[in-house]
Amino acid sequence: MMKEERKEFIEDTSSKNTVYNLLKYVDRMDTQTLLFLFDENDICYLSKLMCDYSLLNKITKQLNEAYTRESDSLWHIKEKDKVISITMKKEDWFFTVQTKEIKE
Repeated sequence: MMKEERKEFIEDTSSKNTVYNLLKYVDRMDTQTLLFLFDENDICYLSKLMCDYSLLNKITKQLNEAYTRESDSLWHIKEKDKVISITMKKEDWFFTVQTKEIKE
């Protein structure tokens, strides 16, 4: 699916994590890292995109166009019977965009 939907990312298999069940992708420009975390049934419960600050305006614009903005750092979307929460957190050297389903 990543090869079709997110062609700018390639899978990073350089390090293995024995604690978390995850997939790691990096972009070709080395400005983004995307993690998918899976539960014991191999169902993705969280994605985390870590980005260089040079992408902040672009990513914020994409989020504003695709989701309902609740605050400076929080968006959501309702799909069928699910609510998806998107949270942006600004760190010192990068920012993250975390996406997860909210249980109602």
